Formats: sequence, C-alpha cells, structure tokens
Amino acid sequence: MKNYFLALSLLFALNVSANIEYAPGQASEPTAAELNKSRSCWEELNTLGCGDPGEDPAHFRSCLKDVNDSLTGSCKAMMKELYGR
Repeated sequence: MKNYFLALSLLFALNVSANIEYAPGQASEPTAAELNKSRSCWEELNTLGCGDPGEDPAHFRSCLKDVNDSLTGSCKAMMKELYGR
C-alpha cells in the first residue's frame, strides 16, 4: 500500500508543470521604456525619503503610505501592484 501511494504521487509529480510568471503572448523581457519608468519611480521614492525597501521594510511601507498621494500615476500603480494598498 505504501509503495502504491509512492508510485501514485510520483506519477502526479511528473505531470505537474506550472509557471505563474508566464502568460501566452506576454513578452518575457521588459522594454526600455518600462525599465526607465520603474527606475524613475524608485528614484522618486528615494528623493521623498522612503529609501530602499530591502534596508528597512517597515520604514519603507510606512513612508510609502504617507507619500502615496504625491506619487505620479504610473508609480502609484506600480507600488499598488507590488505592495497592495
């Protein structure tokens, strides 16, 4: 019985393949414009005093909440996608 479940789980494991990052028709690499827009957003947050989210995540999130209204539209959308509200 134990071998039966092992073989059955192995059978299912071999058939499983998923990639949540890929969607058909979606480009795999960002364009130069998208990269520039993202970089400008991070620079904007840095100039507003939020710093790097890797250094102090709690400070970054609280700062992001405080300066959210002063961000550009594209930066707001990117931060909402990354960090929620």
